[in-house]
Amino acid sequence: MNSVVQIDPVQLARQLRLGTEQVQRTLDLLDDGNTIPFITRYRKDQTGGLDEEQIRAVARLAVRLRAVAERKQTILKSLQAQGKLTPELQSAILAAESLKQLEDLYLPYKPRKQTLAILARQRGLVPLFEKIWSSTEKTEELEQLAAPYVHPDKGLKSAADVLQGVRHLMAERFSESAELRRTLRRTLWKHGVLVSQRAESPKAQEAVVARENSHSQAGSPAGDTTGPPSDLKAGGDPNTGGEAAPVTEVSGETAPGAGEASPPWPETVANADASKTARRQQREQRKEAKRRKLQAAFKDYFDFCEPLRRMPPHRILAINRGERARILRVKIEVEFERVWQVAQRVAVPPEHPFRDLLLAALRDALQRLILPALEREIRRELTERAEQHAVEVFARNLRKLLLQPPVRGRRVAAIDPGFRSGCKIVALDECGNVLGHDLVHLIGGEEKRHEARRRLSQLVRSHGISVIAIGNGAASRQTEQFVAETLEQELRDLDVAYVIVNEAGASVYSTSPLGREELPEYDPQLRSAISIGRRLLDPLSELVKIHPANLGVGLYQHDIKAKHLYASLDEVVESCVNYVGVDVNTASVALLRYVSGLNQLTARRIVEYRSQHGPFRSREELKNVPGLGEATFIQAAGFLRVHGGTNPLDTTWIHPESYHLAERILERLGASVEWLRPASSAASSIPEPSGIHAETNDRSAARQDDTGSPDRQSGIDRAKATGTGNGPPRTNLRAELAERIGRVDPRQLAAELGAGEHLVRDILAALSSPPRDPREDLPPPIFRRGILKLDDLKPGMELTGTVLNVVDFGAFVDIGLVDCGLVHISRLADRFIRDPHEVVGVGDILKVWVVEVDRDRRHVSLTAIAPGTATREKPAQRRSGGTGSRPQKEAASPTPERPAAVETAQPSGAAQPCRPTRTAAQTVESQEAQDQKSAAAYSGKPRESHTRDSVRPADSVKPARRGRPASATAVVLNQAKQEGREPLRSFAELLEFYKQRHAQP
Repeated sequence: MNSVVQIDPVQLARQLRLGTEQVQRTLDLLDDGNTIPFITRYRKDQTGGLDEEQIRAVARLAVRLRAVAERKQTILKSLQAQGKLTPELQSAILAAESLKQLEDLYLPYKPRKQTLAILARQRGLVPLFEKIWSSTEKTEELEQLAAPYVHPDKGLKSAADVLQGVRHLMAERFSESAELRRTLRRTLWKHGVLVSQRAESPKAQEAVVARENSHSQAGSPAGDTTGPPSDLKAGGDPNTGGEAAPVTEVSGETAPGAGEASPPWPETVANADASKTARRQQREQRKEAKRRKLQAAFKDYFDFCEPLRRMPPHRILAINRGERARILRVKIEVEFERVWQVAQRVAVPPEHPFRDLLLAALRDALQRLILPALEREIRRELTERAEQHAVEVFARNLRKLLLQPPVRGRRVAAIDPGFRSGCKIVALDECGNVLGHDLVHLIGGEEKRHEARRRLSQLVRSHGISVIAIGNGAASRQTEQFVAETLEQELRDLDVAYVIVNEAGASVYSTSPLGREELPEYDPQLRSAISIGRRLLDPLSELVKIHPANLGVGLYQHDIKAKHLYASLDEVVESCVNYVGVDVNTASVALLRYVSGLNQLTARRIVEYRSQHGPFRSREELKNVPGLGEATFIQAAGFLRVHGGTNPLDTTWIHPESYHLAERILERLGASVEWLRPASSAASSIPEPSGIHAETNDRSAARQDDTGSPDRQSGIDRAKATGTGNGPPRTNLRAELAERIGRVDPRQLAAELGAGEHLVRDILAALSSPPRDPREDLPPPIFRRGILKLDDLKPGMELTGTVLNVVDFGAFVDIGLVDCGLVHISRLADRFIRDPHEVVGVGDILKVWVVEVDRDRRHVSLTAIAPGTATREKPAQRRSGGTGSRPQKEAASPTPERPAAVETAQPSGAAQPCRPTRTAAQTVESQEAQDQKSAAAYSGKPRESHTRDSVRPADSVKPARRGRPASATAVVLNQAKQEGREPLRSFAELLEFYKQRHAQP
């Protein structure tokens, strides 16, 4: 089995531009079952210091190469079983570098369903086909060659039928040519265009409605030959539910004696039919209204055409969504004459004696077999690339979201907003334990609102709340207004602020099995409020309980294959958890299962052991957990912290396998492990877990930094009083140790101890500074006391906001309004950037300035470039394929200037647009405005519904398409550039230089 999955590390290293030895050792570590976080942190000497991204790249590429290797073996076995494996074919298969090349080589030998070529083969036309195909000179006419194969019983009534079968065999041979497919594939990618058109709505429903209307109008006894309904025949009265007098049919009339007790069934039938027709019409009207809404969302793609090589990922996903909704018809178009010339040159020798027959077969193969197959292949590849890009966007945003800084030492009142059901308020302590809860309603008169403010203020005062967390779902802004009024009136004497918290996925958690298990005594609404509050206290510990796909920070995540998305997002969560570290005595099962080496079962066993035996006092005690073996312990121990335990090294990043090395280093430095113990710590100071805190929360980081301990002063006093042997007082131990470490040469020390240099450096770094949460270096969330309204915004106003989502065309920023503002990619930095992630990420605190406010559509355009900042010259990037440059500009006013129109040049041989389109200059001027217009459609209402993925395309911008060249903006060359003493910095300047030189006599 090992021989099947062997790959060449040299090839892998060459593709990743890494050392071959580094790659080989990394592959060995991965094959031995080591996790990527463990290899990244604790096997640096083996990998040569590769970081996590590089190791993941090695792992992903190794999976692809092994898939190719396995496919090669499968194909070779299949060909060998068929008896068709030749040395040449075997060499070609072994030399293939991708699955696509392998499938092209294997295509002629794949089992097929019934085709025209198979039918011709069954009729015995293969000898004639081979004779014509391999002919070098023309000895007979085609009719003479075909005459012996005419056989009416086989469906070959004439020579024309025989030659038609031969053409089918030739078409099959052409379609199986790996060289021809490879050449045509390159041609399509280079010159093909993706075309989408409006799919007309079906007309059949109108005919159905017309038939139903005519049927209901003819609902009389004479016109109804089906008779009364069965329940009326049985004597049942649908109005009373009891039995009526029997009905006897006498020449179509009721018998005497039935009288008025007999129901008028013809009228009942007519009424029932009319009611059914009305309900059907209502359903069709709703269906048509939904379709019209979809059509409005995709209207920019009703007459759309763009080169394949220029299609951005989010636009591909948008078009795919429109096609699935049956709003768009999508196809790939290419100039057939270009394809025809390429195919002739590759497939048909010019001197072939029967070239006309081969050309006819080639044309048939192109139109019926090759081009449709390549179109499906290219569409599939476009989709895969777009999905991969969307996954990468989601992963980057998710990492930023998970690594948001926690809020330490504050009691929180969390509010889950609502209109009908009211606002659920929960008071939480510093560790996320529930102190109390209440329910207030926003709808009602002033008396009701006053009572709601009184109850909120009472909850805040009784539990010592210092910050109020408001979920950003429905009614969030009304709740924000209510909280702001409470702070201004009832709580004006307290230092209380509020913050908006992204509640995406909270409702999913509240009804999940995990939510019911952790908080069984609370209803789902209160669980949602608790989740909102805990997200503020420690985002990572709470968000790991919700599947990442429900967090609403992605790009078309509902259009991506769930398997690919979930696998990638799980990697991100695993990376974040192991980057921060976990307190094993307070972590929940949801958090522990992402620790290196652990899974859901082992995480649950750790929590159960902790509940039965009390807190862990050392990492070594983890080995007592049932089912947690030596291999799992090695992978997980370094990422699990034990605070206040028996060994101070258990609070550091030093792995237990390196404790002896750390002790030797401390001995050389004249110190001991006791120097690492916090001043306020003692082995008996581990808190006993209780209630929700012990089972569900990971608030360990509050104790990770010994300098922030509430008992620090008393510990200092004790250290000063007792000291530690002959060493300095305990308060100076850390500083003294750090000073001694600073004088050490890590390379020399590693050589003296016979250890790896990377390992020694990591141990020294862990010993020199106290363990702390890396998220604390990030800026805290924005706390507010007042509320901002749309009418308050003016161009040039400076605001501070939180980035909620980052997409290809910019970033959505929460500035305190119902709807987020959009910072277009062109206004994120004073330099050219291709990807917004280069300068901003989810959760970043961003200073922005108002550019434009559209109060009718509630659109706010923002800029992250300070007014008066000179922006650098940006290279021209046009989706339409034109060339040019944007002139350098000065942001002298709060509203940056629009990019000037640029001159575009149509490349020679480029595919012409199949439909009229706007000019490049028009596209440039409207790009930002239309991206702003589509922003709300992309994310719904970002502040109120992050989890819903709108059906509208991410960029409802009418994408740029190649049309007639835009009118050029005048480009002025200075004297230095005219004389060649200064370089030309854009194609527009080059074109102007060219014109001036040719204009000279």
